Amino acid sequence: MSSDLQDDMPSPPDLTSLFEEQSKTLKDAQAKVKAAFSVFAERDELIGKLTDTYQKELMTVFTIAKGVTTPPTALAAVPPVLMAANTAFAQSPITEQAVNAKIEAAFAPFKK
Repeated sequence: MSSDLQDDMPSPPDLTSLFEEQSKTLKDAQAKVKAAFSVFAERDELIGKLTDTYQKELMTVFTIAKGVTTPPTALAAVPPVLMAANTAFAQSPITEQAVNAKIEAAFAPFKK
């Protein structure tokens, strides 16, 4: 018959180092992804500031419009209304470009 040595199960290999290595790799990847997605919080903050600026401008335009009672005051109100209405509008493309660039930069390491 067979000997006792042949019937014994081989001892499993020690995978501790592999487990630790993979755990570290996963933690590093999670940190990178978390950092990449934090750009969206920054984007939301910039859009919030821009929205606040739009609302302030809108209130300024409405205040000027309330004061308009005659055609001469209407003509006089046009330049301040245009100036007030165009400030945030002019910031919008710059904000969008900056946000898009930050998002592209944040996710560039993941593109392969």
